[in-house]
Amino acid sequence: AQVSASPVDPLFWIIHPNLDRLLMLRRTSSRPFDESWGYAHNQRTASDTTVVCDWSGVGTGTDASSMPNCTRSTSCSGHAKDDALPVQLEEDFTLGTFEEYLHPDNLGRSYRYENYEWGSCGTALVE
Repeated sequence: AQVSASPVDPLFWIIHPNLDRLLMLRRTSSRPFDESWGYAHNQRTASDTTVVCDWSGVGTGTDASSMPNCTRSTSCSGHAKDDALPVQLEEDFTLGTFEEYLHPDNLGRSYRYENYEWGSCGTALVE
């Protein structure tokens, strides 16, 4: 399965808005919350091979069966805090900048949640 196909999956649109809302709830909570960037590789996760492949030249030109250039790395490009997002703006818009923009205290956000309540969960989410 390809991650880029995720938005085609109907569950994507049910899960991701709720994850965003849960993150906002957690960020507004008075409980400690570690928002440091980083990634710990888990050796028991079969898909975590620490191999990163560059697919940019695959399937182009006369050799449509070419393979990607793969190397061992700690993370994929586009996953670090200072990696630029592929948007056309006057200055680089990084993942870190985007995370700051999405903070619930940012009044300039294009959307805000009316509340962070899930009636079916009771107080489990805020305790």
